[in-house]
Amino acid sequence: MVTAALLHRLAYADGPVRAQAFADLAAAAGDPAAYQVVVQTLATTPDDRVAFWCLDALVKHFGPLLAADAPRVIPLLLHQLVQPQAPVADRAAWALSTAGPASVPALLAAVHRAQDPAHRVAYLAALRQSYHLPDHAPAVLACLAEQLQDPFDDVRYWAMVVSMDVSPLRPAIHRPALPAAAFEPLFRAVLPVAEEFITRRQDEFASRYRDLILSHWHQDPNR
Repeated sequence: MVTAALLHRLAYADGPVRAQAFADLAAAAGDPAAYQVVVQTLATTPDDRVAFWCLDALVKHFGPLLAADAPRVIPLLLHQLVQPQAPVADRAAWALSTAGPASVPALLAAVHRAQDPAHRVAYLAALRQSYHLPDHAPAVLACLAEQLQDPFDDVRYWAMVVSMDVSPLRPAIHRPALPAAAFEPLFRAVLPVAEEFITRRQDEFASRYRDLILSHWHQDPNR
């Protein structure tokens, strides 16, 4: 049976005790009662290691239940996304994608209302892990274009990174593609940001992005 104590053992136990906890969790995959325990533990634990394993369990063992429960759980996942521990934020982004298409407008709304630039960065970064961007392509591209003009350096930088990571110039193997033609205005917005970070930081990624855009334009002179 899945309990809060079992989730704690995933985070802290060793050897056979931990192996048994993993086996018990796998045996409960898809069970609604077990799912509710995981969600409740995630909502109440102050422990980032326990939170990580709750998120991992939601993705790997309770995906359909998470998707069905998206309206209730997405706010909790957004909260986990801005926690300072990178592994927790990474699993929260994965869980948001697993939660389904509703996660995208939730992320876009979170970007727009976030007062903390670090939170805007976290929400932007999570977009590039989503499998559901094509369902909301115009809103996603409009959000990225807006964030490329943000007054904070880190937000502009990550808007550039996400814009390029979801663009047809860097196609993902397992993620549906956004419409290529819609990116032309965005490339024009990305380029000056890339130039900025090349000049100010000699940033290698910015240099790669600039070269990708210029090469794309050279190959398509009728753009």
